This record gives sequence, C-alpha cells and structure tokens, in this order.
Amino acid sequence: PKDIPEEMLVLMADIFPTGYFAASRYLKNLSDRDRKEFTVVCVGCGPVGICAITAALTMVDKVYVIDSVPERLEEAKRIGAIPIHVAKIKAASDGRGADVVLEVVGHADAFHLAFDMIRPFGQISSIGVHTEQINMNGLMMYGKNVSMAFGRCPVRSIFEEALEVLVKE
Repeated sequence: PKDIPEEMLVLMADIFPTGYFAASRYLKNLSDRDRKEFTVVCVGCGPVGICAITAALTMVDKVYVIDSVPERLEEAKRIGAIPIHVAKIKAASDGRGADVVLEVVGHADAFHLAFDMIRPFGQISSIGVHTEQINMNGLMMYGKNVSMAFGRCPVRSIFEEALEVLVKE
C-alpha cells in the first residue's frame, strides 16, 4: 500500500503478523458482547507484544498489559492498553480471571503467569519461543480446562489479514 511509510512496512516481514497471529487465534471471531466484555491480558510488551496489543485492540475493547520494563508499559499505555499488576486481574474481571492471555515472552515464568491469570475455560495464545521445559501441574490443568495454543506464526498464510489491520491502524 502506498499510504504506509516504508519503515512501517518493515514490520510486515515478521513482527506485526506474529503479534496479529497471537491476538487473532482467539479474538478475531468474538461476538459483539464478548468484544466488549472479555478480559484480555498481554504478557510482554516488547516489539512483538506491542504489535499483539495493537492487533488485539482492533478486536476487543480493552487489553491489559504486564511487563517488568516501565518504558514498555508506557508505550503500551500510549497505544491504548491498560498496564495492570497481576494481582488486580481478578478484580478487573469481576473475579473470573482473564478470558484470553497472549503470552509473547517465551519463558516458563511468563507462561506460568499466564496460566495463573487465566479463568476456567479460558484461552492462552503463546507465541514466545520456549527453549526450556515448562512444568505443569496436571490436576490444575484439568481443573481449569484451558485451551492453549503454542507455536510460530504462519506469516505467509495470514499476511493479507495482518496487513489489513496494519493499514487501519
């Protein structure tokens, strides 16, 4: 597209489609009610996290964010996300926990954090590159009945969808 600066199009090589993929897995086909009411949390506000947040905000009304770097939280806030402390997710969701968590860090601690915040029957979209073992408690997994998706973004197959969102934003 001619109306997008070249420096923005560079994002389409990988970073923006990956963020879009993280968000769209569980958010792109929501009902209008769910778009307004879902509690969505993005764990990680680095470059891919910022892209995931940007994409998610086209699909839901609110996205909460968690990161340990204040400057990243400020950037997320600047684009419309709500920085929040983990302990406050329950209160923000009327006691339920997060409906969807986007885990973009790729570290076991970040995934455990996502699992701790997710409500029963919630969904976790993990696109971080996990290179270590993730220990999970089988009884907790059974009890929460969470849907989880891991893995890399198929950039070529979602390129056009992601580009449409980038053009809008």
